[in-house]
Amino acid sequence: MRSFVLLGSMLQSSSLVKADCTLQDGALQIGAPSFVCNNLDNTVRRDYHNKCKKWKKSWGDKPDCCTKCQSNWRTCYDECNDEIDLTPPELDLFSCDPLAELHNGNVYCTKGALTGSVCLAICENGFKLEPRGKKRCKHRQNWQKNVEGKAPVKWNLLGQDFRCVKEYISSPCENNNGGCSHECIDRGDGNHKCVCPCGYSLDGDLKTCTLQPEICPFDISFYIDQSEAVCNDLDFKSLQINDMGTVIQFFNSEVNTKMAKLGVGLYADEALTPIVSQMSDNMPVSQVKSSLVTEYESLTCGAPKMGNIFGIFDDNGREEGSSASKVTFIALGGELNELNDDLLANRPQSDNVIVFGNKNIQSQKYKTQANILACGSEEDCDRVLEMGEFGAADIESRVSRSTCYNRVFSSSIACTEFSMELKIPVCALKGLELQDIKFNDESNCNAVAEQVGEHFHWVIDYHDCGTKKSTNSTAGDKTLSFPAGMVGARGSTLTSDEGIISYQNNLKTKFIESGSVFPILPNFDVPIQCDLHTSYDFVFTGDWHPDVSSFKAELSTHFDLEGTMTLFHDENFTQAFDGLTPVKNGIPIFVQGTMDVPEEYSSDSIIIDSCVASPGALEGLVPVNSNDPFWPLINEGCLNDHTVEILPRGDNGEIRFSFEGFTFHSYEDKAINIQCKFKTCVRDNCSHELPKCSRRRRR
Repeated sequence: MRSFVLLGSMLQSSSLVKADCTLQDGALQIGAPSFVCNNLDNTVRRDYHNKCKKWKKSWGDKPDCCTKCQSNWRTCYDECNDEIDLTPPELDLFSCDPLAELHNGNVYCTKGALTGSVCLAICENGFKLEPRGKKRCKHRQNWQKNVEGKAPVKWNLLGQDFRCVKEYISSPCENNNGGCSHECIDRGDGNHKCVCPCGYSLDGDLKTCTLQPEICPFDISFYIDQSEAVCNDLDFKSLQINDMGTVIQFFNSEVNTKMAKLGVGLYADEALTPIVSQMSDNMPVSQVKSSLVTEYESLTCGAPKMGNIFGIFDDNGREEGSSASKVTFIALGGELNELNDDLLANRPQSDNVIVFGNKNIQSQKYKTQANILACGSEEDCDRVLEMGEFGAADIESRVSRSTCYNRVFSSSIACTEFSMELKIPVCALKGLELQDIKFNDESNCNAVAEQVGEHFHWVIDYHDCGTKKSTNSTAGDKTLSFPAGMVGARGSTLTSDEGIISYQNNLKTKFIESGSVFPILPNFDVPIQCDLHTSYDFVFTGDWHPDVSSFKAELSTHFDLEGTMTLFHDENFTQAFDGLTPVKNGIPIFVQGTMDVPEEYSSDSIIIDSCVASPGALEGLVPVNSNDPFWPLINEGCLNDHTVEILPRGDNGEIRFSFEGFTFHSYEDKAINIQCKFKTCVRDNCSHELPKCSRRRRR
C-alpha cells in the first residue's frame, strides 16, 4: 500500500512507482503515476466549474452544460468540454517558453507548453517543491492589442521555476549543541560528534572538553618594585604587597593542578632580589606569599632603574623543547631613570605582560614608560592597570594561552620547485578529517594527503588540483596565519616586486549534502600561495635575449660530436629565433637539438642528460668566467627547473624540450647562453621522460 500527502499542488510520495497514465482528453503522460493524471484532470474540471460559476454576460448566453457542472464539478469536463473554451481559440497555437529542467523530480503538463496547459511538479522522496503551486501557460490581459515583440501568452509564477529542494531532519547539534561543551559537528548522517579546540581533550563522556595541562602551562613571574618611589609612597607600598599577594593567590589552581610555575622577585638599582630562586612548581603558593611578606617588611629601597632583569626566570626547569605560556606582572611605583629605548630593548619577552601602575602619578613620562613595558609602544595600552583598582576579571581577560598555542599548533606551508607542502594541526581544522578537505579542482586532484602524528600533511603539485599560476605578481601577505591565509616563499631575498611567479590554491571544506541532515561543519576557504623568486642567482624580470650556440653531445668515450641547437617561439617549431627579438619573462621557449648520429646508434638511443644556462660563455657546462652565475635547467638526467617540459621527438628524431624565459640578476642586459650534454642509453632502458630532481642545486 502506498501513502501520499498532498501539500497544495505538490505531491510527495513515500514510495513513488513510475508508470504511465492517460488524461481524460486522451493525452498520455509518460512515466507518471495515476494520481498525477487524476490531479491534472481534477484541475481542468475545476477550471470549467469556475468559468461556469463566474460566467459574464459579455461572453454571451450561459451554456446549458453549466447547470449540471455547477451542481457537481466532477462532471464539468464531460459536460462542457465541447461547449466552453477555457482560453481564447485564437491562441491555441501559441506556446510559452519551455520550462527549465527539474532536478530530483519531474514535471507533467496537460498540453506541454501550449496555451492553457497546466503543469504539475513532483519531487523525489526527501525533497520539497518550491514554489508550491501549479504552473499555467495563460493569455496576457489585453492580448488582443498584439504589442510587437511581446508574446500574448506567459507562465504564471513568472521567474519562479520549479525547484526540488532537499529536506533535512534536525541534527542533534541543533538541540543544546548536541550536549557538547565546545564544538559540535555533523557530516550529514545525524551522527554528531563533539570537538575540542587545540589544547583540550575530550573526556570519557565524549562531550566535555578538558584543558590539557601539559600543553602551554603558565610560567608566571612577578616583578615587585622596591625602588625609592615605593619607599616614599606608603599608600602604594601597602597596595603593592596586598594586591600582588592577591594576584599570586589567583594562580593557586594553575600551580596545583595545571603544572604552572611561579617566579617572584623585587627589583631596584638594575638588579632583582628573587623570592623564588628560579621558576618553582614545588613551593606552595602560600609559602611564596609568606616569603614575599617577610622580605617586604624589611624592604631596602634603591634607585628606580630596572636594567636587564627580565631573563632571571628563563630557567623554568621544564623539559627541553616544551613550550610554556609566559605571563609577566610588573609593579611600577614611579618614574624610572631610564631611556625609553633602553626600556623597549629590555622589556620582558613574554606572551602576556601586565603593568600595575600608581594612580597618583599622572606624568606623561610615567605613562609612556608603563605603556612601553606593557605593550612595547608609547601609545595607550589596555594592559596597564592601576594598583588597587582592578579585579579578578581584569586579570583573567588579559591572560591567555593563545600566543603559546599559536607556536605549538602552528600551520606551515613549504614551497619546493614543483609543489606546495601544507602542514596543519589536526585540532586547527575543528574536527574535520582528510576526507572533509578539498582544493580548487576536486575532480582532477592527485594531492598526497596523510596524517602524521597530530598534523595533516598535503603535497600539491603546481599543475594539480586547480592550482593557478600567475606571473609578474607581488608576493602574498606573509602576515596572515591559518585560517586566514597561508603564503610561502622560495628564498628569503626579494629585490624586486616584479617577476614573481605565484601558485595559488584554496583549502576548502567539502560539504556533502545528500544525507538526511544538512552538514554542520566548520566552513574553511583558506587561500594558499607559493611565490617563487630570488632564491637563486637570478630574478624573473626583464626580457630574454637568446644566443644560439652549439653544444657537445657525449655519445660514448669514443666520440665527441658537434651538434646545433635552435630556439623557437612556437610549439610547432616553425618560428625560429633570430637572436635579436626579446622575449618577455615567463614566456615559453622551445628548444630543438639536432646532430649527426653514427651508424651504430639510432636517434632514439640518444637522451638528454644536462642543460645549463649562463649569461656568459660556457665550456663543458661550466662558465668560462668563474664569476658568472649559471643555472642548470636539467641536471644529470632530472628536471631541475620546474618550467622545463620534455616534448615528443621531432619527425627526424630531434630532441625537443621547452622552458620559460628568465634573466640573471644584475645581468639583465646580457644574452643568455645554453649548453646541453646528451648520453647514450641501452635500448630497453631508454625512457625519454625525466624525473624531477629531489633537491635543487644552488649557485
